[in-house]
Amino acid sequence: MSKKGRVIFITILGLVILFCFFPSPSANIEVRKHILLTGHPLLAVTTELKNQGKRGSEGSLFYASDLSSSYIYVKQTKLGWIFDKSGTGP
Repeated sequence: MSKKGRVIFITILGLVILFCFFPSPSANIEVRKHILLTGHPLLAVTTELKNQGKRGSEGSLFYASDLSSSYIYVKQTKLGWIFDKSGTGP
């Protein structure tokens, strides 16, 4: 592998690690990232998300109608939004 190829590979690998393991800048992006990482790449782009508002210490609740675990909680931290839990009902 050439030096240019290694630089491109390391850059892409770094971006993938950043995307997968670090908090997202918005709650909507974090919910879509969770849907993508659970094996639903098409739904991550096409599903309609409805913000159900804050739920106290549990974080913000989102509803994604196309998933079996359609209720998704995300929490805000100092670094951004992180996935908390998901389920079939609030």
